[in-house]
Parts: sequence; C-alpha cells; structure tokens
Amino acid sequence: MSESVIGVVPTLKKGKSFGRWDTYTMVVTDTRSIFAQMTGEMIKQIGAEAQRRAKEEGKGLFARWAELMKANLSFSQRYIEMSPDDALNEAPGNFAIVNSDIRSIKIRSKSQSSGNDDADRIVTELTVEGAGKKLVYTMDSFSGETKDMLKSVFGDRVHTPRW
Repeated sequence: MSESVIGVVPTLKKGKSFGRWDTYTMVVTDTRSIFAQMTGEMIKQIGAEAQRRAKEEGKGLFARWAELMKANLSFSQRYIEMSPDDALNEAPGNFAIVNSDIRSIKIRSKSQSSGNDDADRIVTELTVEGAGKKLVYTMDSFSGETKDMLKSVFGDRVHTPRW
C-alpha cells in the first residue's frame, strides 16, 4: 500500500535568533508527518513568479504585493499533489516523524509581543511532542479545517482549547 498525503499545516515558523525564523509546512500522510522547510531560494522563486504574473496582468504596486502574500500562503498546497518521498527529499532541512511516535499535538492561541510599543498580536502555537522531540512552531492563523484534519489522523492526541 502506498503512502498518501492527507493534508498540510502551512507556514509553521520556528524561531531562530534576532527575530529570524525558519518556515516549514507539516505534510501529514497516513503513516508519517513530514516537516518541509521553505528555503530562501524557494521564497525568492515564489516571489519572482508572483511579481511576474501580477506585472503581466498590469496590476499596480499594492496588487502585486497582495499577489506575493497569496503566493506565500498557497505555496504549501503543492505538497498535496507531491509524493511524500519527494517532499521529504526536497530540501536538506526536511525531516519526518512516524505518526505513531507522536504523543501529542497541542494547539493554543498566544499573545506575541513585537518588543516595542506596538500592541501584542495573537498567534497560534503548535507543539508536536514525540520521538524524543518537542517541536514548537507559531502560525499567524489556524483554520478549523486544519484542526479537523489533524484530529482525523491523530485523534485524542490533538489538544485544542474550546473553539
């Protein structure tokens, strides 16, 4: 039986230092969860393609910027059609955890300070525990569809506040 992709959790940010982060997509299959890193080269290619298309369509500066934002958000959806092995081998920073090794996935809203006088913003924190690892990511938004997909795969190992 071949492994199939069930869904993706897009734009997971893992903090590094000095306000920088790495961005991952969690590609959930029926047997494992692949964490695919969005490399700097990928971000450049996405941006260049989005800008080119918007320019060809005669869009102005703000419309081109909006197209760039949409392209970054929709980038993760390509993993739905990609084979799990191709997703895993796409970049050197990619890794996988067997789903049965994942003990819990905790999802919670969290206030995040930008460090200056600006108001805090609310982000979603996703914590994956298992296989001797504790992975903590933040996301700007989290949909009910994504929660339902995770619950369909991991069942009561997914812990969320009341929605």
